[in-house]
Amino acid sequence: STLLDQLAYFSILRGATRKEAIKSAKFWINRFGLSEYEKKHLEVLSKGNQQKSQIAQAFLNDPDILILDEPFSGLDPVNAQVFKDIIVEFAKNDKLVIFSSHQMSYVEELCDDVTLIDKGHILVNGDLKALKRELGENKAVIKADNMSNEHLLELLAELSPELTQQGVVVTSPTGKSHQELLVHLQQTGIEIAKFDYYEPSLQDIFVRLVSDNHA
Repeated sequence: STLLDQLAYFSILRGATRKEAIKSAKFWINRFGLSEYEKKHLEVLSKGNQQKSQIAQAFLNDPDILILDEPFSGLDPVNAQVFKDIIVEFAKNDKLVIFSSHQMSYVEELCDDVTLIDKGHILVNGDLKALKRELGENKAVIKADNMSNEHLLELLAELSPELTQQGVVVTSPTGKSHQELLVHLQQTGIEIAKFDYYEPSLQDIFVRLVSDNHA
């Protein structure tokens, strides 16, 4: 069967009339950039396009909730961006999207709430921004006008300082914003010449939690 036939078939299985099914199938084929393959048999499609056709099935008949398993697997960067745009657009219409993924950058970019799982055990779950504030080890690279890097290492021992080519890297106390860290540094008498602040990625948090879980 062709790509159009298969998508229309799945749409009919979910209660659509044939006319509605054809319309929905054509819409999502176009939305996923598969129009040129509409009348092609699935077996001749590339792995990436087969993946897109499978994802398109989930959107048929305008569901309120989508549950997807590793939806970005097999997608190149261009098609991954197309799919991300579709998810964002879908979610804006008061729809719920739940997906599993090992690609933390996509999770971090798209999700409001996350659950991190290691070998079947939930490590943490909740609002993504709140979890990053609570669990993230924010870091800053600093240089001072009025003291050497060696002096900074001694003065900021409580912040686990590390000397790098860029300057002294310090770890912000959990939950503190970059403004609070900057104020703290200035209160110690440091005249800041450089202050570059870095928030941890979800990948960083996951790796640390897994390491702690296996310790």
